[in-house]
Amino acid sequence: MYLFNEISGIRGNHDEAWMALAGDSIMDLVAAKRPDIRVIGEYQAFVDWAGFRFSLHHPDGGQAYAISYKLQKLVESFTAENLPDFVSMGHFHQKEYVTIRNVECFQPGCFEAQTPYEIRKNLHPVIGGWVVEAIRMKKGIRIIAEFVKYTPKEKDW
Repeated sequence: MYLFNEISGIRGNHDEAWMALAGDSIMDLVAAKRPDIRVIGEYQAFVDWAGFRFSLHHPDGGQAYAISYKLQKLVESFTAENLPDFVSMGHFHQKEYVTIRNVECFQPGCFEAQTPYEIRKNLHPVIGGWVVEAIRMKKGIRIIAEFVKYTPKEKDW
């Protein structure tokens, strides 16, 4: 069993907005206070951990009609030699777990209450996060995935 002793993350649009407004990235500020957090890129990065290859992705733009559409297009864009074992795609504040091209794909949800922007756009965030256990087997990967819901405080953004 592997336990996280380091957290790898990427910057996204909120980091970019705070950089423009305040001259600093939220992710960088948190990582400066936490030696177990490592910033590995902006919007997309690959990381190898515990014998698995992960793609972390933070796309741009709005949510497609079908929640899985942008995740499917992302996985389709990988070449066969660059295909990761796992993809985590944020930005849309949705929860999803699907296997595409033998890649275990997640939309991680979020930890933020519905914002005024989301209310105007009729968007409903899925609040919580995934706990995933993965074991490499001779004929694939054994996955146990559980989504843990979180009840936000009002206006926690």
